[in-house]
Amino acid sequence: MKVVQNTPDKLVVRNNELGWALIPLPLTILAAVLVVESVLNGGFSYVNAFGLAIGLTVSYVFLRVSANRRIEFDRTRSLITISKTSIAGRQVITRDLEELDRAILEDYEGDSTMARTLLVFNKAPEKLPLSMTSDHGPWQKKTVEIINSWLTLSSPTLDSTPTTA
Repeated sequence: MKVVQNTPDKLVVRNNELGWALIPLPLTILAAVLVVESVLNGGFSYVNAFGLAIGLTVSYVFLRVSANRRIEFDRTRSLITISKTSIAGRQVITRDLEELDRAILEDYEGDSTMARTLLVFNKAPEKLPLSMTSDHGPWQKKTVEIINSWLTLSSPTLDSTPTTA
């Protein structure tokens, strides 16, 4: 997760999960090479073709699940906007900023080194994850701290009474 913008009126966090889609890529390429190699050598191997089919299927699933997320906290509009872009298309979720209580860190099966960021709302029992996966690293904790500190800041107000000289 990366903080893209942090001002008193707007906080924008981006999470790019498309890297997960690259995991099956080397195996898919290897299977494709083996199929081409077996065809060029005058034979056809069903095992290699089956491996290619499995590789393409796994690659498709990883691409379908992986997404680029942009989370925008906007005080001026009092909205939270979560945009998720993947090969399946674009999905936008909006929630009222006033409903947000805080951000928390969810450990992965008791492992404090792997976690993901969740948004906790006042009235709803649901917790909204900002990513599909749990990750290693200090940025998850840092993201929770940044979101919570931004939420505790009071919105800047302008003094409406003009000064007289």
